[in-house]
Amino acid sequence: MDSTAISKRITIIEKLKQEKQTTKDMIDDALVNNDEYRKLEMEADALRDDLKSKRSEILALESNEKVVSKMKEIAGDLKEEQEILVEELIEYYRQTQKTEILSNDGKKMKLKFSARLIPLEY
Repeated sequence: MDSTAISKRITIIEKLKQEKQTTKDMIDDALVNNDEYRKLEMEADALRDDLKSKRSEILALESNEKVVSKMKEIAGDLKEEQEILVEELIEYYRQTQKTEILSNDGKKMKLKFSARLIPLEY
């Protein structure tokens, strides 16, 4: 595979993204120009603000602060373990060239590769 095919694919994706944004803007305009929709949206925003305020109030209670803190700690640990697993799976594939692996409970699992392009910063 040469870089020309990849460049063409990137161009196609960029065009589709632009087309998607254009159609999204058209839909948004249709919604914004509807008085009933705008009124309901304002009411929903007010309710959402009330809900957010009440949620913060409840989670700020001393009995809940510990649970929230624990949840954040667990989420951090989970993210770290998932990142380590990704590195281990990459290394496993490099060493074995196999795309299947058995889990601890005996289930056969397939490696799924994902790649994306990110701009380089100089």
